[in-house]
Amino acid sequence: SSSPSGGGSGPSSGNDGFDTGEEFGRKTYAQQYFDLQRDDTPPMITADPDKFDKEQHLAYVEFFHKLLPQTRDAMELHKRFEKEFSRNPAYIQMYRSGNAYHPTHPFYMWYWGENGRKHRSRVIVVGADNEYIPKILGYETARTMQEAIRMAKETAPVDPSITCFRICPLMLADVELTEEEQAALDKQ
Repeated sequence: SSSPSGGGSGPSSGNDGFDTGEEFGRKTYAQQYFDLQRDDTPPMITADPDKFDKEQHLAYVEFFHKLLPQTRDAMELHKRFEKEFSRNPAYIQMYRSGNAYHPTHPFYMWYWGENGRKHRSRVIVVGADNEYIPKILGYETARTMQEAIRMAKETAPVDPSITCFRICPLMLADVELTEEEQAALDKQ
């Protein structure tokens, strides 16, 4: 099978267009770790998902605000836009001499999540700061968890189960040198 990512995480020529793992008798990442079954409705609580680091993730800004409003289909994104991004001189320069990810990185992250997106019926974002961001992703919004549960029950089985999955925050230290430390390093 052909895949833009060279592996099983991107678009392929499987049954529904993506490696579901089912034909191999194994659970996918989303099924195993989130117990996500086909057509489930996961509610999502989020802070502000529109804060991209302009030095590391500039290609993500264009991918998110320009490409995703046109299509969320991974294969279409691959065919229409990936090559153009991979050759963007500004993004390549930032990758080679700055701190930026490769310009195709947002595509591969999108491909990586495709199987999970194929398995859920809808996502309801609780307490979104705005309607714009969830809409780009194809998500619905609810002001409260109670409202999200009510919405989910509209399409859920008769006696749905609810699981609370907590994710610890990821931390990253931002370390900077003092002027004296930088001067000492520059002398070496």
